[in-house]
Amino acid sequence: MGVKLLKSKLRIKARGGFRQNNLADDKSLQTTRARGFLQLYYRPSRSWLYNATYSNYQTEQSLQDITNRDSLRTTIVSNNVNGSVQNTIVGKKRNQHILRLSAGILTSADRNESRETKNYSAGLQYQLITASNKWQCQAAVDYLGFEQVQPINHRYGNRLELLRNLKQGKWRVGVYSHQIWAYRGSAQTSTSVVPGLHAAYRPSIAHSLSLRVSYSIQSFNSATATDFQELQATVKYSYRFGVKKG
Repeated sequence: MGVKLLKSKLRIKARGGFRQNNLADDKSLQTTRARGFLQLYYRPSRSWLYNATYSNYQTEQSLQDITNRDSLRTTIVSNNVNGSVQNTIVGKKRNQHILRLSAGILTSADRNESRETKNYSAGLQYQLITASNKWQCQAAVDYLGFEQVQPINHRYGNRLELLRNLKQGKWRVGVYSHQIWAYRGSAQTSTSVVPGLHAAYRPSIAHSLSLRVSYSIQSFNSATATDFQELQATVKYSYRFGVKKG
């Protein structure tokens, strides 16, 4: 279901579902799944955008007549909450400056084994789009935390990407770089640096060709792990059927 309020500035969406495989109660193993989703989307003006989502997923597996197989019994419940705030500023030259702040938490619990894991995420992203759409720039900082047993695992990262559109958008070239620092508690465990470049060519709506090259440098603060470098190249061609030439 969905509803629009305040002249469509506020939108609310909700979904839910239930599934069970043992309706006749004649199987030894029964699996039940339930899920739900709720989204709140609020845009009071062209400059501001607020978005929040909540999703829940539960799966339960139980035995009907095999009582000594405890390892097959599971009850997993997950909850996911995410929110973001976005502000768009249009400059004097009609360039768009977009600033977005997001955060979220994901929990997953196995009630049969009394075990729970938590994931925390946060990010701040800035994007510049020129009025002619020839240049695009993105910069971001990210955080990801994983908690199952102490100490908590932390990952801090940043992203930088510069894109250029050429020949009325038929060509698209760019360079990018990602860095990630991983910690277990207060001790750093690894460092990852990934620079790369991207090129795409789209002569028509139906055809597109892209090339992506990245060079990964991984270093570890552990005697059991070995530092390495890796070069990756990906070429992709796609064709859309049933479209007119142009």
